[in-house]
Amino acid sequence: MKSMKNNTLDAMFLGVKAENEDFFKDQLNFLMDEHIKWRKQYHPEDPPYITPEKKQTAVFSNTQERISNVLSELSEKLKDSSVPWFSPHYLGHMQADLLLPATLGYMASILYNPNNCSYEASPISSVLELEVGLDLAKMLGYDPDKAWGHITSGGTVANYEAIWLARNLKSIPLAVKKVKPELLSSEDEWSLLNMSTGDVLDLLDVVKQENIFEDVLKYSARNKGAGIKTGKLLVPKTRHYSWNPGWPLQNPPPVATSKSP
Repeated sequence: MKSMKNNTLDAMFLGVKAENEDFFKDQLNFLMDEHIKWRKQYHPEDPPYITPEKKQTAVFSNTQERISNVLSELSEKLKDSSVPWFSPHYLGHMQADLLLPATLGYMASILYNPNNCSYEASPISSVLELEVGLDLAKMLGYDPDKAWGHITSGGTVANYEAIWLARNLKSIPLAVKKVKPELLSSEDEWSLLNMSTGDVLDLLDVVKQENIFEDVLKYSARNKGAGIKTGKLLVPKTRHYSWNPGWPLQNPPPVATSKSP
C-alpha cells in the first residue's frame, strides 16, 4: 500500500457542500472523453452505426427524451429519499461518504463493463483485483508470496465465501486419506481436521505433483465429501447480520414510507 503522508483528506472527498465539485466534474469529463475516444479509435475504418438520419427521426428523439425524463425522475427520488452519508449531522450507521478515488474508479470501470468471472471478459480489471487483494494481504501482515484475494460484492458474500473455503480446506486431508493415505504422516481424524491452512495448501502441492488432484477433489467437501462431520460455527454477539438464522428471509428490509429529513 502506498503511503498517505503526502496526501490530505480534504482532497479525497467531494465535500459536505461539494467543495471539490470543479475537480470532480473535470475528472468525470476526462473519463467520458477517454472512453469516447477509445470507441472512436477502435477499428476507425468502420462506418458509424447510428447515422445522422436515424438521429433525426421522431422515434429516436422520443426515446432520448424518455431516457432523460426517467433519469430526472430517478434523480429526484434519490435526492428526496437517500441517506446523507456525507454529512456530519448523520452518524447513525456504518456507511460514510465515499472517497473520490473510489467514486471515480467505479465510474471509470463501469463504462467498460468488465466481468471479473473470467480473464477473457476482464483482461485488466481481474489483474487489478488481484493487486488489490495482495495490497490488503500486505496491510494485514500476510506473506505476499503466498497470499491471494479478490473483491466480493459485500460483507455477506465475503463471510459465506470464507466459511465455504474453510470447509473445503478442512475436508482436503480426509480426501487425501481416501485416495492416497501414505502421503499423510498421521491418519488420526482429529489431527487431519486440525491441520493448519498452510499445511493443507502444502499437501495440495504434493497432491498435484502426484497427479491425483482431481481424484482428491471428488472426495472433498466441494463434491461428495469424505465423511467429514458437520461442525458448528461460533460467532460473537456483535456478529454480522448475515449470520442470523434465516437471514434474509426472516428479516426483510423495511419499506421506506417517508422522505429523509
